[in-house]
Amino acid sequence: MKLTATKGRYILTILGFFGVIAFTLGTGLFIFFNDIIRFFMQHELVLRPGKEFYDIWRELPIPIYQNIYIFNITNPDEYANKGAKPLLKELGPYVFRGHWMKTNVEWDEEDGTVTYKDIKEYTFVPEMSSGDQEEMVYTLNGPLLAVINYVDDYAPFLFRSFVTELMNGIFESYNETLLIHRTVRELVYEGYHEPMVADLSKVVEGFLTIPTKLVNNTFGILHERKHIGDGVFKIKSGMNGIDDYASIQEWNNQSVVDWWNGKECNEIKGTDGVQYAPGVTQNRTLSLFNPNLCRTIPLEYEKDVTVHGIKTLRFGMPSNTFASGDENPDNKCYCQGKSCRSGVMPMNCKKGAPYLISKPHFLDADKDLISAVEGIHPNTEKHKTYVDVEPTTGFVLNAAFRVQLNGVARRLKEYSPLVNVRDSIVPVLWMSEEAQLDIPFANYFKTRVQTPIIMFKVLCITAISIGGLWAVSSIAFLMCMKAKVKPETLKPSLMLKTLNSVYTSVSLWPPPEDDIKSGANEKTHL
Repeated sequence: MKLTATKGRYILTILGFFGVIAFTLGTGLFIFFNDIIRFFMQHELVLRPGKEFYDIWRELPIPIYQNIYIFNITNPDEYANKGAKPLLKELGPYVFRGHWMKTNVEWDEEDGTVTYKDIKEYTFVPEMSSGDQEEMVYTLNGPLLAVINYVDDYAPFLFRSFVTELMNGIFESYNETLLIHRTVRELVYEGYHEPMVADLSKVVEGFLTIPTKLVNNTFGILHERKHIGDGVFKIKSGMNGIDDYASIQEWNNQSVVDWWNGKECNEIKGTDGVQYAPGVTQNRTLSLFNPNLCRTIPLEYEKDVTVHGIKTLRFGMPSNTFASGDENPDNKCYCQGKSCRSGVMPMNCKKGAPYLISKPHFLDADKDLISAVEGIHPNTEKHKTYVDVEPTTGFVLNAAFRVQLNGVARRLKEYSPLVNVRDSIVPVLWMSEEAQLDIPFANYFKTRVQTPIIMFKVLCITAISIGGLWAVSSIAFLMCMKAKVKPETLKPSLMLKTLNSVYTSVSLWPPPEDDIKSGANEKTHL
């Protein structure tokens, strides 16, 4: 059926109307795209049973591995008894598969929080390890140094010499020396029987209370973490908004800690490093609270990274994280005085602990810390801490948290095991806790999150493009018809040729004879 000019105008008007609607709707959705995504994120990410992400949050499906490297002192006699520099040989990695879960989950809908006990279990993976757990290692005697450091720092001056004599007697009876020779299994998670601390505590309890407690009289550097976990956390669940989503409100019923000398250092800020609030940007500094490090760690943007086809933002630990207060004023409340060294930090949450924390191999630390021992080789790519965050959701898709424990030995002539040792900070072990997105979960993430977001954005752009084309084309046709001008008489262009072809194909030209007669005496113009 041949179209008339009247019907053509009617069709073009309808097309133009729907074109304007599509263009307006598409533009509006595109302008408020982030707000719309944020609305859906708040609905989907809220931490409560029945929500898809709740199960992922409660028991992480991403493979987690803990790589542990231990430093073996290869000149034990020369170091302990002759004041020599310690010669270190790095052993490992000893790889453990992590199983992270949250138990005893409770909700408070009024303040929009969820409380849970954080549990982390680790299983040795021999096929991924370099060496086995039965390898013997010479390292510093942690329990011995812990009690000596605490007594030397806190014992009343009037009773100190008496307490020291009692301690030396116990050290001799238990054959305690500066160095121990133990297997990797005993040093890390399994632990070894160490009754000396309990007996020493009983002997000196009338003069001093030693806070160092060993679970089942067993010492292992990570033994306590295996049996106790990381504590009880209260975080924002997203019920009342997602601006502070997953941020820690309390840890072990404390909103602040009392380990340090300043308010800022005692604040509990950020998340546990597994999830951040949606809408992460490059100019934002993320925070990670780790009770094992006794502090909050800042993370700053470094670069864009693609993980299995998913675009992420990489945030890393700044080079001055463990710098002295002179180099980084934000660290003054962590350590003050001449004893502070740039690159290492005390563990005040572990009272009497003989350890300092640093980046692996003293990365970004004072050069004299590196030169004081042999066998240390800092490497930024291998030893830095980072998280790869998907910015729209705040999901951490890749992460590597790397830290080193260093023992502190001081020459204290009143204690028999420390008579001949040189003052030294000796690396004991470093660990890299890594969560690496695998392909199955990457595909799941793309299907449930990335693909719908991309399709929604494409839909907005398509609505803007097609709606705009319909609206502009319809207006152009109607203007030509009203002015009684053939489109082919206009200045040639690809667009006008296309319009002319469409215009002619629907038989809108020539206009009806009545229109021609009525306009015979009129001048044709645009």
